[in-house]
Amino acid sequence: MTPRQVSRPTGWRAIEVFDGDRGYAAYLASLSYYALCLALTWWAGLRGQAGEQEG
Repeated sequence: MTPRQVSRPTGWRAIEVFDGDRGYAAYLASLSYYALCLALTWWAGLRGQAGEQEG
């Protein structure tokens, strides 16, 4: 690892990596992770509403 890479902020490094296929895969992975969290939150909300109606 060169000193130049160490001194560079992580965000800029991620943007540079985005140019390659690995960056695209990382973008899809983060997008999928966000969608999964959103779906889990939505599902938990539905279950919570259903539980309140039953009780």
